[in-house]
Amino acid sequence: MRRKRQKADPKKIQNEFESFTKKMLASKHGFWFEVLNSDRKFRLFILWKQKKHEYKVDKQNPISFNKFIFKQRQTKKFHVPLSILRDAQINKILN
Repeated sequence: MRRKRQKADPKKIQNEFESFTKKMLASKHGFWFEVLNSDRKFRLFILWKQKKHEYKVDKQNPISFNKFIFKQRQTKKFHVPLSILRDAQINKILN
């Protein structure tokens, strides 16, 4: 028997997104994450939630956060040119 899908609580999603953002900024991929626009950041968050859920349902070994981020950085959807990434790092250091 299928369960009815519950409506998502916007406040809960916002809190989870903020937690995800803090985790990203604390990781070695922080500069890359800062350069992404807000829409792409939220898409990455949704993909992470989906992957976690898939592994939980399939009862496989959980996916590593860093491996997931590394794979997503390689895709065209989340690719950031090296020149833009370098400029962001320089601006962060100077300011």
